[in-house]
Amino acid sequence: MHAQIVVIGGGPAGMAAAWAAAKTGANTLLIERYGFCGGMATTGIVGSILGHYLNEKQPAVAGFLKELIEKLAEIDGCEPWETAFQRYGISFDSELLKFIAEQILFNAGVKFLYHSYLSSVDAVNGKIKSVEVVNKSGKMEITGEVFIDTTGDADAAYYGGFECTKGRPQDGKTESMGCIFKIAGIDEEKLTEEVIKKAREKLLQLRQQGYLKIFNEGLGGKGSTIRKSERSFNMTRFAGDATNAIELTQAEIELRKETFKIFDFLKKM
Repeated sequence: MHAQIVVIGGGPAGMAAAWAAAKTGANTLLIERYGFCGGMATTGIVGSILGHYLNEKQPAVAGFLKELIEKLAEIDGCEPWETAFQRYGISFDSELLKFIAEQILFNAGVKFLYHSYLSSVDAVNGKIKSVEVVNKSGKMEITGEVFIDTTGDADAAYYGGFECTKGRPQDGKTESMGCIFKIAGIDEEKLTEEVIKKAREKLLQLRQQGYLKIFNEGLGGKGSTIRKSERSFNMTRFAGDATNAIELTQAEIELRKETFKIFDFLKKM
C-alpha cells in the first residue's frame, strides 16, 4: 500500500494532520489501531476539549477543530462553535464525535486503515521509507513520501531509531495512568452543595484509610458528555509506564476494579 502522506494515529493531532493534508489534494492515508478516530477523546472518553482557548473573543486555534464542533453541533453532540470556543473546555458527546470526525475526514478525501497496529519502521539516513503494521490480514507494508507520527507515544519515531525523550528528566518516570468513566441516571438536582461537600469529605476519608486510591474527590462534570443526568469522572490513577505492556495490563485491571469501588460508593451516596 502506498500514499503520499501517511499519518499514524487517529487522535486529535492525527485527525487534524490528515484533514489538512487531504485538503491540499495529497493522497492521504490515516492508520489507526482501533476501529474509529478520536484518540483518547473516544477510546478513553477524555474530555473536555482543551487547548483552543485564548480568550472569550478569540480562539487560539480553529481549522479542523472548528469544523468538528460545527458538525457535532448539528447533531446535538456539543454546543455551537460561536459559544463553544468561548469556554475554557468544550464538552462533547464521545460517541457522536466518532461518527462526525470520520465523516469530516472521509469527505476531505482521507483514506483509512483501521485495526492496524504499528509494528516496525524502515528508516534510512534519517528518513522513513516505509512502516509495517499488523492487523487481521497479517503484516502489511505501507510506503509513502511523508510520514507523520501522531501515535501519542512517538511509536513511529522510536521504532525508526530517532531521538526521543521519555519521562521526566530526573528519573525518567512517566505520568500516571488513569481511567475516566461515565455514570448515567444521576438526579443532578439532588447534588446540592451540601451533598457534594459531604461526599467529598467521605471520599477523602476513604482515601486516607486506604480503601480508595483516588486522584481527586470531585464528583464529575460535563467532560466527554453533554447529556442530562450523565457525568464523566476523572478520579483514578495508577503509577506505571504506559509503554510497558505488562504495566499497562496491570493498570487496566486495577483501574477497572477501582472504578467499580468508586461507583459502588457513589451509588449508595
